Amino acid sequence: MTTSTRPLRVIQWTTGNIGRRSLHAIIGRDDMELVGVYAHGAAKVGVDAADLAGWPEPTGVTATDDIDALIALRPDACCYNPLWPDIDELTRLLEAGVNVCSSAAWITGGKQSPEDLDRIRKACAKGNSTIFGSGAHPGVTNTVGMVLSGACERVDEIRITESVDCSTYESAGTQTAMGFSQDPGTPGLAESVRRESEVFAESAAMMADAIGAHLDRMTFDVEFTTATADTDLGFMRIPAGTVAGVYGPPGLGR
Repeated sequence: MTTSTRPLRVIQWTTGNIGRRSLHAIIGRDDMELVGVYAHGAAKVGVDAADLAGWPEPTGVTATDDIDALIALRPDACCYNPLWPDIDELTRLLEAGVNVCSSAAWITGGKQSPEDLDRIRKACAKGNSTIFGSGAHPGVTNTVGMVLSGACERVDEIRITESVDCSTYESAGTQTAMGFSQDPGTPGLAESVRRESEVFAESAAMMADAIGAHLDRMTFDVEFTTATADTDLGFMRIPAGTVAGVYGPPGLGR
């Protein structure tokens, strides 16, 4: 059978906060066949995909950290969902002919270095493969902003505010890097949050491009609020007096 008549053979890359939801969706689709799962943590190696995704029935597909073994499965595509992209991983997949769909900073590739972009282009050419970036923010939010502004006679400002209850995002490493549970006066904390939030700049860049606006600069500011009492989220603790709220007000310039 050709790829147009058989289910797409897919591997899921990582099973964290985003990856496990992606994995759940893949298992539930009739037009996709889950053939492999890459696990970032050793504790997940050998675990059935159903347990990692919260699926009610075993799949018979267990997670591995062996990249060569996953490539040997000859998948059509990889759903690539780490927090940040790894160029070495991506080039190995693309050179092997595996198409990549990523939520990790690859919607435009604008945040990647020229050298990394060149490596990706060459890997795609060698493997006759593609890389596609998608996501909620950036991805969907900037599209919504454009659609809504299209109904307006005059637009002076486009402002998108994302409000998230981070207590459901079970990644202590990510939350700590974003400032949560830290002393708000910690040196370098604002810069850490800026790095973790850098991907959101793609939304602004794509909206500016869509309306033909030239941005002279993009700036980032952050404000912290502290917890009034000790909070236990299960996966991490936020002591009273440490950061419990992070607000990044807009800072674009023309």
